[in-house]
Amino acid sequence: MIRPVRLSADLNACLNDERGQWCWALTYDGRPLDDVAQALGAFEGMQVTLFHEDEHEGFEVDAVLGRVADGWMARPDWDTFRQIHD
Repeated sequence: MIRPVRLSADLNACLNDERGQWCWALTYDGRPLDDVAQALGAFEGMQVTLFHEDEHEGFEVDAVLGRVADGWMARPDWDTFRQIHD
């Protein structure tokens, strides 16, 4: 089974449209997703995992990639929210 690409996300940096909530501050290995999307083989509808970790908490959520305006964004599925550490 192929694991989804894990993207670091600022889950406070989101916007809403008719399809739902989209997070736009996405990075992969410390680089903006827009800079590495082609190398990762990113495509509309691609399943990814968004995560956030700092010294206080860590969690992840499944999401789907999409193009919104001129950049890549991800629509999180909050029903899949899981703690990875407290």
